Amino acid sequence: MVPDRCPACGEAVDDDMNFCPNCGTDLRASLDGVQVMCRMCGAPMVPAESDPTSPVFVCPRCGAYYGNFLNTGVMTYYTQEHLRVGRVIKAEIALMGRCRTMVKRMEMVEREGMIELARKIQADLGDMGVDDVFRALQYLEEEGVISLKCYDMDKDFVWVEVRFNEKGQGQMVRDV
Repeated sequence: MVPDRCPACGEAVDDDMNFCPNCGTDLRASLDGVQVMCRMCGAPMVPAESDPTSPVFVCPRCGAYYGNFLNTGVMTYYTQEHLRVGRVIKAEIALMGRCRTMVKRMEMVEREGMIELARKIQADLGDMGVDDVFRALQYLEEEGVISLKCYDMDKDFVWVEVRFNEKGQGQMVRDV
C-alpha cells in the first residue's frame, strides 16, 4: 500500500506512484504507510521479491533484511549470517526432530550450551567461525526468534535444545 504522502519529504503522492516525484523515495518500501529503515545502517529499505502475504524488505546499502524470519511469525531485522544459522537449525529440527547438544552440568549451563550449539551449527556452515555463529544465536534469542530449553539428562549432564518461538513469544526455560 502506497502512503498518501511521501514518508521522507511529505510530498503528496498518488496510489499508482512507485517513487516520490520530489525526492525519489521508494514508496513501495513502506509497511502500513511507514518507511522501513534499516536498523543495521540507517538506510531506507526496499521491498524484496517475496511472498506478498509475508513481505520482506532489503537494505540496498548493507544487504540486511526485515521480515518474517524463516516463516516463524517473528518480524525482525536479520543478515545473511542470521539466515544461514536459522536454516541449519530448521534443517536439524526437520531431520532429527530437534536441535540440541549435551553439556556438563555447571553454573552457566545456558551459555555453555549456546557455545556447544554454535560449534555444532558451525560444523555445517564451515566458512563461519564459532564466534560468528554464537553471536548470531545470541541475536536471534534477543530478537525472540529462538529460545533455549535446558533439561536433565542425568546427574552430571544437561540437554540444551534450541527451538523456534511462535510469533516471538519465547524465553529461556530451565527445568534443571
